[in-house]
Amino acid sequence: MDSRPARPARAFPTTQVSLVELAAKPEAEGYRDAWERFCRGYWTPLHAFLVRTGSSPDEALDVLQDFFADGLEGKILQGFDPQRGRLRTYLLACLKNVRRKRLRSELARPDQRTFSFLDEEPGVPEPSADDPELAFEKEWAQLLHDRTLESVRERLKTTGDGPGLLLLDRWVLAPRRPGADELATELGLTTANLYTRATRLRHALVKEAEHQARTYATTPDELKLERDEALRLLRAGAAS
Repeated sequence: MDSRPARPARAFPTTQVSLVELAAKPEAEGYRDAWERFCRGYWTPLHAFLVRTGSSPDEALDVLQDFFADGLEGKILQGFDPQRGRLRTYLLACLKNVRRKRLRSELARPDQRTFSFLDEEPGVPEPSADDPELAFEKEWAQLLHDRTLESVRERLKTTGDGPGLLLLDRWVLAPRRPGADELATELGLTTANLYTRATRLRHALVKEAEHQARTYATTPDELKLERDEALRLLRAGAAS
């Protein structure tokens, strides 16, 4: 166990401009990087959606290659209007159109994919009793949840905050907690300090969930929904 004195939890990043606006402007500086980051965020749930709706895993990768290439030419996000519906509903409609177009033209897969992350192993999506679009929404919420936890843990590791990591896993996120006095002694904290640091970690999770959601949200209402869903999953994990 890390025996160094506990340090207060640092503030986590709380702001990030949504990628959607930049990824919709092919003429803008940094557009390609923004579109690729956007693709990296969405490709695994999009791949799972295609497989659940009839494509083989390899066919799904080919469709995604075409989908992402269309986006590089400004054919995807430029048509999105947040006043007319949710982003992911729009993305699925575009994805289905790309698949139909590919099936009609029977395009051959390029020898070299433009997007290198499509060469990563996507895995086979878990069976789901849900409608494929509902499963897609749930997978997206789970991704935000996972990224929130990963980011918070990574920041604690980077700052050398061993007690903070243990407190996060064994108290803040734990479905069953040890005694507060016992854990405080183990971590070299007072009981009052344990409660204070746990509160700071909960606030850090909220801020990080908002930070992750803001990257892809297109409206304040959507930002709140996505942040709240990620937090719901965090609370559900702690309660299970």
